Amino acid sequence: MSEVMNQNQISKNEIIKTQSSDVYTTTNQVKSRIMDQKLHSLEDVKILKLAKHTSLAVGTSQGTLIVAEEGKNIPYSCPRIFFVLDLEPGEIRGDHAHRYCSQILICVRGEIEVKCTDGAQERKFVLNSPDQALLIPNSIWASQKYMTTESILLVLTDNHFDEKDYIRKFEDYKEFRKG
Repeated sequence: MSEVMNQNQISKNEIIKTQSSDVYTTTNQVKSRIMDQKLHSLEDVKILKLAKHTSLAVGTSQGTLIVAEEGKNIPYSCPRIFFVLDLEPGEIRGDHAHRYCSQILICVRGEIEVKCTDGAQERKFVLNSPDQALLIPNSIWASQKYMTTESILLVLTDNHFDEKDYIRKFEDYKEFRKG
């Protein structure tokens, strides 16, 4: 029988940081959010490299396979996955923060500029290859600027949608960061 636990029930000593990367797993195999519910800084926003496999056989065209796997290059299970597409160049999406939810952004096609801030510092990331992903932990304000018409963003989250988790006004975000 599987045990269901929420984030508050996972103790810090149940979270193990693997030696090979910044990937976290729980000792009791809980399929739940595992990012800390703390105020993160821009130091915690990271580019993740996804495994890319290309056919090397002469005379074959089997394309490219890009793999994202929980526990290897994805630090959590993903109960919510969605795409954002059909935007004009220059359009902005996101422009909010999450109290608890962490996200991984993957630009499947085109180019997307992601601006992140922790309220004190700001940093921009350019996503233009499906073998790179951007980990945005909870409590980081982020917006995405779509640079090309064909841009497609894939988002992997560590939690289901909950409107109460969103901080949609930057003034409210600054208050949230103050505690």
